[in-house]
Amino acid sequence: MLYLCSLEMTRKGKKRSAQEMSADGVSNSSTMASTPLLNAVVPYESPAVSSEEVGLIDDVDQERWLDAVDETRQFNFWNSLMNSRLRLVWQGALNSLVGRFFRVFRRSPFPQFNECNIPFFLYLATATEHEGWLQFQCPPPTKISDRLYRRECYEIICADIIASRERFLITGTPGVGKSMFLYYLLWVLVVGGHRVLYVHQPFMIYFDGQGRVFEVFQLPRASEMRFWNDDLFVLFDAKQKTFWDLGLFPYDLCTFVLSTSPRPDLVNDYKKSSLLELYMPPWSEEEMTILKSAYPHVTNWRYRFDYLGGIPRRVFENRDRSLEQKIARACNNFDPRNLKRLFSIDPVRYDMSFASDLLFHITSDSTFQEPMLQFASRKAFEIFMKIHGDPARREIVGPLLASCHRNVD
Repeated sequence: MLYLCSLEMTRKGKKRSAQEMSADGVSNSSTMASTPLLNAVVPYESPAVSSEEVGLIDDVDQERWLDAVDETRQFNFWNSLMNSRLRLVWQGALNSLVGRFFRVFRRSPFPQFNECNIPFFLYLATATEHEGWLQFQCPPPTKISDRLYRRECYEIICADIIASRERFLITGTPGVGKSMFLYYLLWVLVVGGHRVLYVHQPFMIYFDGQGRVFEVFQLPRASEMRFWNDDLFVLFDAKQKTFWDLGLFPYDLCTFVLSTSPRPDLVNDYKKSSLLELYMPPWSEEEMTILKSAYPHVTNWRYRFDYLGGIPRRVFENRDRSLEQKIARACNNFDPRNLKRLFSIDPVRYDMSFASDLLFHITSDSTFQEPMLQFASRKAFEIFMKIHGDPARREIVGPLLASCHRNVD
């Protein structure tokens, strides 16, 4: 009853004490019955309250109690309103964040990856083979032609890599086609449904083995075993790369293939643990004749081949003139006393900066695992002997010359 009286007094804005109401001779029950607002709220007749019960509450406590009830109602109203609006705001924000989260992970297996938009990598798996050539839908980013000739050594080295699942070092004379081999190996692995991370300045592209292609902006941590395992092939082209770039990769945790020209500063640490070294030989004249169709603008390729040997970059891409003078300068800069040292060292592990690839080429045996050195061509050998013409030196270079009969005959 006391609560109903306070409700009536609060809504009318009249805060009279219970003693004043009894002094006017107005009973609580008659007052409540004559109040239409209260009757609308309370549909039943409330029992009367005696003056003794009302008198128990003094004026001060009644005033404080009424103020407290009014403030509580206002607080409850605004609190419920704010809670409802905040609930809507937080629910909308949470739905947006969750949706974005799942959209990212639906596209990419790792947050550091984004969908790739480079046409060559997107359509790599659609390349077709025809008469020894691999035809791409789009040319590689670092190559003008959209065709790649499949050498016999490519197939043998590629089969060794897929079967062994070890760490590999692919090397050879600069310009012999190591980067082109990585394109071929990449195509074979992607078509075979393997996971591949392809690294070539400035690209880092990930193929997830399920037909999706991503650009990698930051490598996953080495502890991320979902990514770094034996099922992952990493193809690392060392062109424009440094020792620090290679050190970012946990190459002991995956099948790692490093392709580089002889660079001791880059490969010495990489070679400290077990790996398989493969040496890519120069191109034969027969192979160069086939490759010539990809460079129809080069008309004097055979003349250049006679001086420069089986290095496609020098024969077809470089436009150097006066080749004899250029080779002569390389001979003058070479100290003949380095010949024994040159032919008795590992051409990858040690510094060969004193030897020009205009004069000497790295080749190998039929397994591509035993490195050898040979003169670039018969012309290069003749110019070398003409400049350094000590007959006794023939005993040193004779066996070497016999090993490069393809360029000499």
